[in-house]
Amino acid sequence: MVEKLFSEIEQRLKKEYPEFGEKAADEFKKALREMRDCRISSIELTYTCNLKLERMPMLIIDLEDGGQKHLIYDPLYGTAYEVNDFEYVSDTLDYWNIDSLDPNIDYFELPYSEVEELQYYGNRFDVIFDAGGYCLKIGGIFLDKVVAYEVPDEVFAQDLEDDVIRIINEIKAILATYSFKHVDPWRGYYEGKSAGGFIKVVEGWIGLGSSDPAVEKLAKVHKLEEEPPCTPILFVFPRSSNVCVTYFDVYVRKSDVEKFKNWFGDVDRFSFSEGINIRTTYDSA
Repeated sequence: MVEKLFSEIEQRLKKEYPEFGEKAADEFKKALREMRDCRISSIELTYTCNLKLERMPMLIIDLEDGGQKHLIYDPLYGTAYEVNDFEYVSDTLDYWNIDSLDPNIDYFELPYSEVEELQYYGNRFDVIFDAGGYCLKIGGIFLDKVVAYEVPDEVFAQDLEDDVIRIINEIKAILATYSFKHVDPWRGYYEGKSAGGFIKVVEGWIGLGSSDPAVEKLAKVHKLEEEPPCTPILFVFPRSSNVCVTYFDVYVRKSDVEKFKNWFGDVDRFSFSEGINIRTTYDSA
C-alpha cells in the first residue's frame, strides 16, 4: 500500500529536484519503512525551506487513526528525518522559515516553548524591498529570540533567495529590541526602537473602525497599492493587551529618513474619542 502511494511521488521527486531527487526518494523510502507499524492512508508531497532558503521536499503523511506525520529531506545533510518538534505549533508555520533573533543561539538551539508561543503571542511584521524593478513584501511573526517568515513562490522562481536572507538579517536587529512594557500589573504592549542602521519614523495605534489620512497613506504602501517612498521599509505590528486597537511602527534606513519625511511630512495626532494616536519620530536614533 505504502509503495503504491509513494510511486508517483518518487517520479515527481526525480523530476522536480534533478540534483538530489533520486537520493531524496531513497531516503524517504528508508524512513517510510521505519513507519511500517503505522497505518498510512495518504501521502502528500510539498516542500519547506532550510536556513539557506533551499527547498526541502516534505511528505505530509496522514494516518488512518487521524494522526499526521511529516518527513523532510534536507539536501544540506543528505538525509530524511521526521519533524515532531514544531508540527503542532501552527498550521501556518509548517511552510515558514524559522530562525533565531539571537546571534549566539542557533536555530536548532531555540527554546521550544518560545517557538510554540509564536502563534499565540507573536508580533507581526512586513518588510517591503526592491526585488529588481518591483517591490516584494515578506511577512512574518517574531517573539523574544524567534522569528518566522513566509517565503513566496516568486522568490524561488526569480532566484531572490539571497535577497530575502539579506533583508531578514538586516531587520533582525530591530525585531530583537521589542519587549513587553507593562501599563499596570495586567496590561501592556510590546515596544521596539531604532537599531541596525534603521530609524523608527512612525509609531502609534489606531482603533477599530477609525480612519486618518496619514494612516491611509501608509496603508496604501503596505498593501502595495502605491510605490513606497524608499526601500526597504519595515512595518511592525506589536501586540497589545488592548484588543480594540492595532499598534504599528514604521522603519526605514537612516539614509532614507529625509526621503521618507519629504513624502510623509510631520504628523502628531492623538484623539482618544476617535481612536487614533500617530506621530513621526525622525530623531529616534
